[in-house]
Amino acid sequence: MTQREKLLAKIRSHPKNVRFDDLETLLGYYGYKLARVSGSHFRYQRQGSPPVTMSRHGAHVHSAAVEEVLRILDALAGNHETR
Repeated sequence: MTQREKLLAKIRSHPKNVRFDDLETLLGYYGYKLARVSGSHFRYQRQGSPPVTMSRHGAHVHSAAVEEVLRILDALAGNHETR
């Protein structure tokens, strides 16, 4: 199991307790790069994919943002499951 798969499994198993840095690392594994920061909002973009915007308030990310990221990454992987 690769580091990306381990991190993805960790995030899927505990979506309400995800650290911002872990989600940022996961986005990097999928080719997303930080495009802009506006206050506490961080926007990540990847060529040909929808942008991801997360707000950072402390060390953790809100579970709704985690679920949005997982939906986008599932679509990129061709896994169109609904969560």
